[in-house]
Amino acid sequence: MTRDPSKRSLALTCIGLSFLFQGLVVLTDPLVPPDHAVLHMMIPVHVRAFLWTGCGLVTIIWAWAKHWQWVAVVAAVVMPLERLISYLWSTLHWLIPGPPGGTAWSLVDAGRWASLVALIVVIAGWVEWDRAGGDADDS
Repeated sequence: MTRDPSKRSLALTCIGLSFLFQGLVVLTDPLVPPDHAVLHMMIPVHVRAFLWTGCGLVTIIWAWAKHWQWVAVVAAVVMPLERLISYLWSTLHWLIPGPPGGTAWSLVDAGRWASLVALIVVIAGWVEWDRAGGDADDS
């Protein structure tokens, strides 16, 4: 008997797919000169692409493991946290005068990545119910 896909599994799979595509975008986008105030831009492009793709694959694969979904959640939160920290660092450099200078837009980007981290945390906390009305997470 196969298990019905849960909302959490499907949501984590969608997040993992978006990370796979982000890895391709990072690899194929024209190179932008690194901004020293934005930490993730200091990581080589091929390493960033590998991290996005790797986290995406781990998220997709482990999203379907009933008792090990926490692995998918950790993989899903790694790269958004990397971006969040990077843009908060740039915001700090914007607030403190001197080189390297960040921008106010870094605060907007930090908010965007913080909302994705919050969404992943909400998805991780979803309680799945089986068709009989019981808690499927406890079985």
